[in-house]
Amino acid sequence: MKKPCGVEPIVDRLVAFYGHVSRRKDRDPLVTLIGTILSQNTTDKQSDAALDNLLQKFPRLADLATAKPASIKSCIKSAGLADAKAKTIVTVIRRLLKERDDADLSFLSGMTAKEARDWLTSNPGVGEKTAACVILFGLGMNAFPVDTHIRRVLIRLGIAAEGSSPDRIMKEVEPLIPPGKKLDAHVLLIRLGREICGARIPLCDACPIRDCCYFL
Repeated sequence: MKKPCGVEPIVDRLVAFYGHVSRRKDRDPLVTLIGTILSQNTTDKQSDAALDNLLQKFPRLADLATAKPASIKSCIKSAGLADAKAKTIVTVIRRLLKERDDADLSFLSGMTAKEARDWLTSNPGVGEKTAACVILFGLGMNAFPVDTHIRRVLIRLGIAAEGSSPDRIMKEVEPLIPPGKKLDAHVLLIRLGREICGARIPLCDACPIRDCCYFL
């Protein structure tokens, strides 16, 4: 009978297969938040294009607080759901200007990861995954965002229960991953899901952790 593999050993094997992930040191947390909002329900190519357009039009992010909605939406239309995404972005910018007199999220680096998550998710339209992405990539702190690829892989591995939501999986699995391995876990599980453990036709023979998988 197949025995489940632990999360940490799986991450270690993915690191041995793919190599360690390095975090970019220059990632601004507010730009990371805006980019993550834009990435919801779309492709990386479309959200990246929307973010580039927005930053070219509004290099000073504080200007978004008083910009015409149509101007913002025209910049981000490639990412889809422009009305909702523009509203979320502008709401955060206005809150920052009101509370801190600056469109800057670097103050979150002085908080714990939980405190930063609580502040981020207190903004309408900012969910657990979006907050976790900002914490992990924008602040360099410990978090484990779960997307559809990670969800699929962890369910197939028997680590997450069938039908579990990404937020539930994040809450259950994040404590099982040591702090220094959360970036590797997030990025490499996504890579595995995209390149090998596909939704329709998984390439099981090429999988470095196939002996741990209940899908076979």
